Amino acid sequence: MEPRTRPSALVIVAGFALLLGGVPSTAGAQPFSLPEHTETRILLQALVTGPLSTVAVTETSVHRQRFTPHRVQFSHEEQGDFHYLIFANEVRGRFELPTLGSWVIRRHRETGTTDQIKIFLSDDERFFVRLAPDGAGRPITRMEVTLVDDVIYRDVVIPVPMERVLVTAFAGIQRATAAIVDWELFRFPADRTDHQTTERMVGRIRAWLADREEGDPSAVDRLVMETGFRDENRHSDGRLTTVPSVRFATVVPNVGLPIEDLRRSLYLLAQEHPGSFYFGSINTPLRSDGSRVPARTSTQHHHRLVILFPYFDPRGRFQTVVIDENSEISVELLRNRYEGEAIHLVRGRAHDELFRTDALHHLLFNQVLLNNE
Repeated sequence: MEPRTRPSALVIVAGFALLLGGVPSTAGAQPFSLPEHTETRILLQALVTGPLSTVAVTETSVHRQRFTPHRVQFSHEEQGDFHYLIFANEVRGRFELPTLGSWVIRRHRETGTTDQIKIFLSDDERFFVRLAPDGAGRPITRMEVTLVDDVIYRDVVIPVPMERVLVTAFAGIQRATAAIVDWELFRFPADRTDHQTTERMVGRIRAWLADREEGDPSAVDRLVMETGFRDENRHSDGRLTTVPSVRFATVVPNVGLPIEDLRRSLYLLAQEHPGSFYFGSINTPLRSDGSRVPARTSTQHHHRLVILFPYFDPRGRFQTVVIDENSEISVELLRNRYEGEAIHLVRGRAHDELFRTDALHHLLFNQVLLNNE
């Protein structure tokens, strides 16, 4: 379908968007920002807030914007008790979800009220904010922020009602919540050099797993030999460094962090220490009789070692590869397998000489290969 534009309304849109702080400027721009489509939402305000009967007969349309280079597609879906109004930003000539900065507005079929807005903070469905009206009827909007499928901020108050949020730029929401929400957590790396090193190391391990012969050590055992890692020296030996703390998680010395927090923690560690991989020692609390308990106690048992590779792929999407013995598994499977337990993380530096099939004589740790950060 040909893009629709309404030149006669552009002056009004510009004035309204500027009033709402919705038009990006070259001066004072947000350090982390989303591609905006405030113009389109204002132009379609009658659909966004009007009768659902009108929305139901409205065709999908593509809109050009004056203040941003990308186009925006408006579409509508019905599922169960809700109507979904979708504003999808164009990425590489396509309009899909999830995409950075796209909005999904949910309206109840019976009442027509907007009860939720979902805004994607990445081309990855695991990163988004969810907005909802105040449950007590006050003229405010409440927000929760999700990072790698884990909610990291809850009940953040935006001091405007939901009706105004519907035609407000996301930059305005950022400014209103900047004292609470660290939006820089969602900035993806511009330089992937270190992440590419991790990715190449993962490629070598996958190739070795596919070609390994009977009698070969496990992938974990081999990397232990190559790095000189010893489970009894989990803290720091000048080459491998224990992880003492991670934001949004409680790390207990000699114990680790709850494995339920692992997915989010690996993302934050990949941001802070690009080009790193991790030995993860599964830690089970024990009773005095040696039986396992799902709680923190003074007696701990490190009974399983895995290796973890967090990195950002060429599209800026966060990836995690987990190697358990000679198998590649997901973080979700690891979490489910050891639910209620802790994982102690030790960081190493990824390097192109590690896990090379033609360099098996370098089995012991070499300071040239890994350097403490």
